[in-house]
Amino acid sequence: MVTRRGYLSSTGGFADGFTSGFGLMNEAYTDRRKLDQADEAMAYEREQDAFDREQAEKERQENIRQFNLGYELDKAGVDSDIAANKARISESDASIRASDAAARKSDAAVAESEAARKASEDQLKEQQAQRAIFTMDAMIRQARETGVMPNMDEFIKLIEQTEESGIFNVSTIMGEDFKENLATFTSTLSQMIEQENFDANDPRIVSGFDAIVNSRQGRLIGQTVDKSFKNAPAEYQDGSWVVVSREARDISLDKGSDQYGPPSLELSANVLVTIAKKDDPDTIAQYVAPLTDGRDPKSDKRVKIKASEFIDGVAGTAVFVDYVQTSGMDDMFARAEIERMGGYGEYERRKQAIREDLYDRRDGENANPYSRDIMRNKPNSEVSDEEIERLAHSRALGRGRTQESYRDQANSTLLITSEAIKTEVNSGKYVVRIDGENKSLNIKDLDDATLFKIAATLEERRGQYYPTPETKRILEDFVKAQGGEFIPRPPPQASAQRKP
Repeated sequence: MVTRRGYLSSTGGFADGFTSGFGLMNEAYTDRRKLDQADEAMAYEREQDAFDREQAEKERQENIRQFNLGYELDKAGVDSDIAANKARISESDASIRASDAAARKSDAAVAESEAARKASEDQLKEQQAQRAIFTMDAMIRQARETGVMPNMDEFIKLIEQTEESGIFNVSTIMGEDFKENLATFTSTLSQMIEQENFDANDPRIVSGFDAIVNSRQGRLIGQTVDKSFKNAPAEYQDGSWVVVSREARDISLDKGSDQYGPPSLELSANVLVTIAKKDDPDTIAQYVAPLTDGRDPKSDKRVKIKASEFIDGVAGTAVFVDYVQTSGMDDMFARAEIERMGGYGEYERRKQAIREDLYDRRDGENANPYSRDIMRNKPNSEVSDEEIERLAHSRALGRGRTQESYRDQANSTLLITSEAIKTEVNSGKYVVRIDGENKSLNIKDLDDATLFKIAATLEERRGQYYPTPETKRILEDFVKAQGGEFIPRPPPQASAQRKP
């Protein structure tokens, strides 16, 4: 991806800072006009393929008819006619096979074109969101010059256009926790890279990645999990589950390929996806998926991003946020959001309820000072009164993080799953090859993604969990993928009867 490093020019103009600052998060996919032309060409190609198949079939039928007619009318020349007609029929069959192959190729191209069209639609929404922000900026500048407030109904519609885009959702990026997480993430990551002491489990890194994961939070939250969710276990693809949260997991910083020069550092991560039963929201399940390009649930390809580009993109977002705050747009956003919720009375009611909850989490009788459920990048005991007030204001407006953290539940699930399969894993039936040696599978050899898959297959009986045949199949597949093998043990033989 191409990024731009000069965030604000000497003029300090909004458009310059906006377009250059978003770098990583605002790369165009493909021009819509080109996609439309490609689709038109594809449609023409499909029509031609269908026409060719029809003509080939007609020719084949005619050859068969001629063959039968020749056989009846001229018995003497049948051998030569048969040979000629067989050749023509064979040629016709080959033509049909070629047409069918072309049709299959065309179908694949159609699927690819549909994916490109979907990407184009997303890009159009992002362009509309950009135009909406430019328009709001112009409306505010005009209001300052004329002293006349903008039309709030129109202003609210423009905000809603940004919310449809994901990336440029002002309600997300203006959230207090979102801004705080990005700010600490950038400085912490840069310092770790410089000092070569990257810590993927540092809360500042994790919370920053959470902000990136949820920068498109409207795309998957609330969606029904079905067979198109490639990374979800089959047990959850029956349409009875919905996505309720996504959180970063398994963050890594590694050297990339040196094929085109000195290797650069690349960032990557997995995503902890939490889903809930439609008819029982308190029943949740989880699985691990790779962080994909565009947060696509149909993909299993984990995206890798150059650390320098990643930092540039996050910094560009910070520049945009800073402009919104200092230009007067933030105040106007707040007015519009308050009007949209029903007025200042409703805003104060929501803010007071959120404020009391936050103070209770920090200072209440059952408060856990080590918990990070107020601000994910620091323990509750370190959250200041000022930060609580800003968070209460932000969340009352519906900004920033809208999903709770489910990391504690995930860790609990992993512990329960490990305990449930301990006997099966230690049976000696599962052998993995490590450093050139065959060794019995150990619980520690199983990654979190595999454990979550196993968790979906366990059977509960009286509060205890037990492995099932599907659990064992996952374990077999795991050791085979590691170059190991499954060695079934024969049932113990009955002991010999003693003679009386």
